[in-house]
Amino acid sequence: MKKLQKTFKNAKGFTLIELMIVIAIMGILAAIAYPTIVENLGSGKATAAMDQVRAIRTAATKYAPVNGDMTDVSIQELVDNGLLPEDWADGSSVNPWAGDVSVSVDSSDVTRFAVSTDNIPEDTDGANMVRTMEDEAASNTTPSYSGGSFSITFAIN
Repeated sequence: MKKLQKTFKNAKGFTLIELMIVIAIMGILAAIAYPTIVENLGSGKATAAMDQVRAIRTAATKYAPVNGDMTDVSIQELVDNGLLPEDWADGSSVNPWAGDVSVSVDSSDVTRFAVSTDNIPEDTDGANMVRTMEDEAASNTTPSYSGGSFSITFAIN
């Protein structure tokens, strides 16, 4: 027993106040980092959505010469022609926010088509998508975002 008491007497460790200071510092660092982490998670989804919109643009561009024009274009039609993965057929599995994704022909110009995605929860993500994809839109058009929905018009070259 005396040997055990002697061991504990010589033992060095952290005091309760030192541990509390370390935990407080970790809490402050976590509070500072949290908004950045959440923002980056959202921007990751926006990046995934933009990549998917670009994949749909590529598929629709390949669809036009095969079909002759864009009149029947849809996500399902692009899947049926092997231009998009089968799991994209319902239009919602492709959207990182689980909303709908659609593609439709411009009724006034069959060489143009619009890709739309909805259920975007953060306006910053929608604004980022507009800003990032602005140069990719058809001439005389701009991407738009409003109320959780993003839309962009592309042209067949």
